Amino acid sequence: MRFCPAVGVRAVRAEERSRPISYAWDVSSRSEPDAYDMYRHSMADLYDVEGVAEPDRQAFVSHTYGALFENGTVARGRSVAQTLRRTPRTVRASGLDAISMFVLFAPMVGDVDGLDVNAPSGTVHFRDLSRPSAAHAHAIDLVNVVVPRMVAPMWMRDGAVHGASIPPSNPMGRLLASHLCLLSEGGSMMRHDEGGAAIEAALLIAERALGRHSEVTADQSASIHATVRHQATGYMKARLLDPTLTVQDIVEATGVSRTTLFRAFAPGGLRRHMVNLRLDQARSALNGRDPRRQTVAEVAYRHGFASAAHFGRLYRERFGHAPGEMTARYVETRTANDATHSAIRHDLVFSWLRGRRQDGQPAKAA
Repeated sequence: MRFCPAVGVRAVRAEERSRPISYAWDVSSRSEPDAYDMYRHSMADLYDVEGVAEPDRQAFVSHTYGALFENGTVARGRSVAQTLRRTPRTVRASGLDAISMFVLFAPMVGDVDGLDVNAPSGTVHFRDLSRPSAAHAHAIDLVNVVVPRMVAPMWMRDGAVHGASIPPSNPMGRLLASHLCLLSEGGSMMRHDEGGAAIEAALLIAERALGRHSEVTADQSASIHATVRHQATGYMKARLLDPTLTVQDIVEATGVSRTTLFRAFAPGGLRRHMVNLRLDQARSALNGRDPRRQTVAEVAYRHGFASAAHFGRLYRERFGHAPGEMTARYVETRTANDATHSAIRHDLVFSWLRGRRQDGQPAKAA
């Protein structure tokens, strides 16, 4: 899913329309015998890597992909269980002055500059890279957003966010986690202005989840609405044929207000979107069906439509042909990305963070 800025916002500079720098690697000890040492060396400016069991060293893996936007980085990372320690010496030597926000998909426990952390899967956790920390991750399985302090919002700059966590029981936290997952999946395909707006929206959601408030820009609103649509659609698909499903159920599942939910689905509307989801599922059921075993009317009734005629009218409006024409049709959609990278390049992110000028603008590319 792409995050698109709202109509009527400011003109977009040429450099903002360009794609971000993206990176990826998929390294294992199976293909690189020194994979663990490569990883530990690559991580040295961020964390000292400790506590990796010998079997995990022998079967080490590191899979990461990410993108570098003007106001922050976003990455999806996976690796083995390990302890990550950021000491005062590392803080001084690294030259990194930024705030990290990540979604944990595996539990993490530790001490963040005197604050005990016991974060279950689904937690959104914060680190100030100017301060020490030590934590053990049961596995590295996370989405990470890193924002340079000079461009971070004021509420993140004073250090109070260091070690803070938003639990998975927090509805706004779940919305934030969903938003960050979408951002990591589509980041490399966004323009700089789109990715920047998505990062700003993530920070705004985080601020609300932590009990703070500020004004929402048009770009942030559009990005948040995209995430609300994605999360609500997933919930509606799970209960697509449940006649007891209510708008309030969707509100509670997404963690937003009814007003925000309805605005996210404007101008078509939430109920029309639900009907379209049922039509899409009915179309899949009609695809390749044997008309001797299953009639169009039976498919219509099974998918919650009151009559075959009503179903047929809505179906033609959406797909441009009668439902009976779907017999024996078959459409195959295939997507693949065979690009793989063998080098572990955390240094790309570290160099980008150090390259930020004091006015908060990106350094010029060499």
